[in-house]
Amino acid sequence: MVGSMQQTSHIAFTGRHTAASCLSDQEWAGLPYLAENQGQLPPLVIAVDDRRWVSAAIEEIGLLRPVFLHGEVEGRRVGGVDMAIGTYCWQEGECPILVVETQIGMPASEIVLREVLTYCSSHYHWFGRTLRTNGLTVIRVGTATGINAPGLPPLNRGDIVCGTRGMGWSGTLLQSLGGLDFFAPETLDSFQGRWNAMGFGFTPDMRFPLAPCSPATIVSINTAASDLEIPLRRGGNFSIDSFYCEADTAALIELRRKYGVLTFEMEQMALMGISGLYAQAGQVLHTGIVSSITGLIPSGSDSDAAVDSELEVRSRGDALRIAARALALSAMMEQDEDGSDFAESDTD
Repeated sequence: MVGSMQQTSHIAFTGRHTAASCLSDQEWAGLPYLAENQGQLPPLVIAVDDRRWVSAAIEEIGLLRPVFLHGEVEGRRVGGVDMAIGTYCWQEGECPILVVETQIGMPASEIVLREVLTYCSSHYHWFGRTLRTNGLTVIRVGTATGINAPGLPPLNRGDIVCGTRGMGWSGTLLQSLGGLDFFAPETLDSFQGRWNAMGFGFTPDMRFPLAPCSPATIVSINTAASDLEIPLRRGGNFSIDSFYCEADTAALIELRRKYGVLTFEMEQMALMGISGLYAQAGQVLHTGIVSSITGLIPSGSDSDAAVDSELEVRSRGDALRIAARALALSAMMEQDEDGSDFAESDTD
């Protein structure tokens, strides 16, 4: 039987695009992590762009005992994105982390995350230990373009930014929450109603949908960066659908001036929309985003390409390390709140 892993969410998804929905009973029964959890995935998730980032995350974070799930189903030509589970260790304990590629853009991110999160469990066993959380936590880690404006503190390539709130229009959001016709007034009305019902809102001038990242996750990201002694900027992030909309430099600079937007990228608002669906279903999905700046608006830097490449690799690694520690801190704080030991042993 294919696709028999246990689902733990009330949020529906369509199709099978990842190993989460394609592994058979026999396949997951023979895999570490999955065998102890009836095929379920951990509640702590790092979402990255592509499978190169999945491999890089395992190395940069130092995840122990990694299991790459796509390789288990690749021969059947199903499960087109990669994901890996590994154990993150630091002074205070350890926890399981799932790293999954969403590919680029909000349509792909919505497809992949809506499916994968369905199989994540807030009560997780691994190698004789147990982790209990009050919900799921997803931190988006990727690259972004920084926005500079005259008179405001400058951003530089290699800076790492914690997004405190997400903004942006997306065809993905409009069609999934509003309707097929982008230009029909009823589509926008439907979207606005559903967006507000999720507990989100709009910018004061009503131009853009606006959603805050989870306060607890922001605190964990800031604490993690401080612990690791990695400088961190904080501010708004704007999600775009078109990779080439950055040609409208003036409009992007206006985002920085008017709304405090430091970065723009192509995925976060899809994740925010999913978190709203979880909230409506009475489930907890914490969200956060950590971005490494690899480009700037306005452009025109004369930096050497080789230096930029080295800086980008280091910045991405730092962003991944911040996210992993933030997930661990989030889980640890929850264990402290309910009086449990973090990552308690099943045999205690």
